[in-house]
Amino acid sequence: MKKAIKYIGLYDNGKGNYKRASNLAAMNKMNYVMKAINLSGFKVELISPSWVVNETDLISWQKGTSEILESENRIVYSPSLVSKMKVMKMLKYVITSFWLLKYLVFNTEKGETIFLYHSPFLALPVRIARKIKKLNLVLEVEEIYNEVWEIPRFFKEEEEKIISIADNYILVSDVLKERFKKQDSIVLYGSYNVVKSVKKKTNLNFKDYINVVYVGSIDNTKNAAKNAVEMSKYLTGKYKVHILGYGTEEAVRDLKALIEKVNLELKREACIFHGVKVGDELTDFLNTCHIAVNPQHNGEYMNTAFPSKILTYLSHNLKVVSTQIDSIKKSDISSLISFSISDSPESISNSVMKVNIYDDQNTGEKIKQLNEDFIKNIGRLIEKGNL
Repeated sequence: MKKAIKYIGLYDNGKGNYKRASNLAAMNKMNYVMKAINLSGFKVELISPSWVVNETDLISWQKGTSEILESENRIVYSPSLVSKMKVMKMLKYVITSFWLLKYLVFNTEKGETIFLYHSPFLALPVRIARKIKKLNLVLEVEEIYNEVWEIPRFFKEEEEKIISIADNYILVSDVLKERFKKQDSIVLYGSYNVVKSVKKKTNLNFKDYINVVYVGSIDNTKNAAKNAVEMSKYLTGKYKVHILGYGTEEAVRDLKALIEKVNLELKREACIFHGVKVGDELTDFLNTCHIAVNPQHNGEYMNTAFPSKILTYLSHNLKVVSTQIDSIKKSDISSLISFSISDSPESISNSVMKVNIYDDQNTGEKIKQLNEDFIKNIGRLIEKGNL
């Protein structure tokens, strides 16, 4: 019988009646890590202490549930309060945190290896459980939250503590690996899945253009989506920019207003917002595109993080243009990226227009090698922790 590796993270498969706190990019990364653990000879017990975020006037209670996933994997959801009242938000966190602590204490063996997708919200219960059961903690670090976002002091301190006590790491960039100085840590830029590039028929009215795409979050901190829209002002009429992404209602509304303003200014449909696309729908869309952009502003807050969209782009064999983010420039795949001189929209557009879309490019072999190395290394981490 395969041993089950416990993997903790805020996850929601979207099949229940209630929406739970989660992040699309994080879940895509977790899906890839689960697959890699399976290919290493183990199954996964995915533990999601994710609270319900549905906004309902009445206060109700959602029981914890579990279900079977693919490859003998299983997901376990925490119970949660259901309410839109602001005073209940902290109580939701307290309940799911206590549940996670209790679950780990009563459902793990002493010295067992567990994986945690890093979140300051999950640090305290995991840290306490690790101490009680002497667990071997592999921490998956995508970004250091308190260096990117404004978070309460309590969560900032808990994040620093969980990072300092982890036994090993899966890190999002080589820059982070240099900083952590842990010899056995693994670098995982994103999902190493090679997608067969097939130009499919589409009823979207942009087949005669050079299509430039941005996929990712819409926010006012990294401002990548807004930069992509501004970039469209400097491209010639043979280019069309497509924004695929997710964000708060306010952020999406502001982005749509900016797109409308730019299109009116240019007197043409230079940029289009398509909302969120996942799975086959995303693949079909990307197979109609030619160039993908990562237009995030340069800055200290982005030096250690690695945008997972880069791997999404490369896995679909797209030409990629990025700003000069340190973590990308110092990665094993930097040779596959074209870098703009600066992070201004005009500079990014100049780099886009220099890309020869007819150049043969096959990023598949590099991604396949990264995939093989990661599967081998994650198996090694599991075996080492279980010695």
